Amino acid sequence: MDFDLPPLAISLEDDPPPRDLQSILNGLLSFNRPLEPESNHTPIAVYMRDAEGRLRGGLTGALYFNALFIDYLWVDAPLRRQGIGRTLLARVEHEARTRGRDFAHIESMSFQAPAFYLARGYSAYAQLDGYTEGAARVHLRHQFAATHEADAAVNPAHMALGLRVEVTTEPDAADLRTVREGLFAWNAQVYQPDNPRPLYLFLRGPDGQVLGGLTGSTYWNACFVDLFWLDVGVRRKGFGTAIMQAAVEEATRRGCDFIHLDTLSFQARGFYEKLGFNAYGTLDGFAAGVERYHMVKYLRTRSTATVTL
Repeated sequence: MDFDLPPLAISLEDDPPPRDLQSILNGLLSFNRPLEPESNHTPIAVYMRDAEGRLRGGLTGALYFNALFIDYLWVDAPLRRQGIGRTLLARVEHEARTRGRDFAHIESMSFQAPAFYLARGYSAYAQLDGYTEGAARVHLRHQFAATHEADAAVNPAHMALGLRVEVTTEPDAADLRTVREGLFAWNAQVYQPDNPRPLYLFLRGPDGQVLGGLTGSTYWNACFVDLFWLDVGVRRKGFGTAIMQAAVEEATRRGCDFIHLDTLSFQARGFYEKLGFNAYGTLDGFAAGVERYHMVKYLRTRSTATVTL
């Protein structure tokens, strides 16, 4: 039996309370939990510190299902081209293998380091075009059957510089921020400032309670949707479509040319396709046959620029 819902409102908010953002994450995790086959999400980070303990390079990511997801890899400018990036990558791969993971995944912009990963045994399986100045997002994966264990060992050259490697599954928020901001600063030097701006949409009840929402960001000429969730009591009533349409309208207003997101095979690919999204890549090989779909909806005429990897 259907019941009339009390008045609900979709709001675009610039600075929502942290507890409301946590509500969206908790809601999505609650939805996923019965459907995720042993996802075992664990943060992981590998840092390179100098003799004074200062962070001079780092790699951050997570162990999820049977895979390693790499978020950011950064090396301080004075220490580049000395094998530190190779060491960080090899150490996190070694740790992932030790913890029973089968493969690694990373996304790299075409002006960043796809060639570096290809040289380390990664293969490109998908690409998202349409960024300004002909840039593209390249998706890469690497099976752990062939790794570079020698690079994971202590490097005498790094020891001579007073550098040491640290691996942790409980990364400090300040260290994570240092790695992320270091990479963003490097991006601005070689490409253009991305000026990320958060995108928060909430479905609220009459008392302001969070019944659904979307979190993401806009940067360069793109919009990325990070989290999207609806409370079970408001599903199949058009609210999901309304929230996504509001996100598309706001991304368009901010000058974005496209909006993209990832969804797992037990989540909502069909829903996004009805809204005009298309899958441009698939990451398979997860436990229990789960697949991850990379999806995009172009909001303006697609760029004809091409990128050579």
